[in-house]
Amino acid sequence: MIKQMAVITRRPGMTHEEYVNWVKHIHGHQITCSNPLTIKKYYQNYVYDGAYGQKSDAQDGYQCVYSKDSVTELYFDDEEDMMKTFTDPYCLSTVVPDGANFADLTKNLPFIVMEQEIEVPNPTEGGFKVFYFVKRADKLTRDEFMKKYLKAHNEIVSGNEQITKQLRRCINNIQIELSGDGNIFKANGMPTVDGIFVMYFDSVQAFRVYERAMASYAENDGMFINQSKSYFLYTDELIIYNVETLAVD
Repeated sequence: MIKQMAVITRRPGMTHEEYVNWVKHIHGHQITCSNPLTIKKYYQNYVYDGAYGQKSDAQDGYQCVYSKDSVTELYFDDEEDMMKTFTDPYCLSTVVPDGANFADLTKNLPFIVMEQEIEVPNPTEGGFKVFYFVKRADKLTRDEFMKKYLKAHNEIVSGNEQITKQLRRCINNIQIELSGDGNIFKANGMPTVDGIFVMYFDSVQAFRVYERAMASYAENDGMFINQSKSYFLYTDELIIYNVETLAVD
């Protein structure tokens, strides 16, 4: 299965509450669910907190876009099915134009990924959902960065009792290249990231222990993370559409 992700910032002149109401009820339920085309699952994740960069950035300011309102996750069977939706007349004439009603289109941050489950010691349903976006150090390739990150992750999870007990699920979203242009969330010039991890923890405190341990590990292992351009988002997940259950919340 393939997934289109997009980190979205609300348009100027709109509150976060107004944004959530529009993207959930109008864009999600009324527009997309009325004709889901080849979409298999559609999740909206509403951001209620998060942090961007690191403390030392206070002198020169943020080095990444620091206002995020939601993360979209659209699942398809494969690239062919995804392209069928993104090139369909309904999508182009109705779904895509609605974006200007709620999103700052210059700040959309899209990714096309495949999910890879990372085994955790105590898996279970539930927990709060956090998106962790990590930027590699410039001196490393993405593959070199990922090897270092996953090694650090395994050592941190196995070496800290609080994280071992409270990390319930971890997904590595591996970015992939497509043969065609599958990006309908265009935002030219937006900064990219190299690691995209979705985690479910029992508590915010446990994630912060994890995040700080990762920052410390990276600093002691050649600074393989660019902390100033990394960030995390706490979210409330809502399943807008799931073809397997034909459920619309």
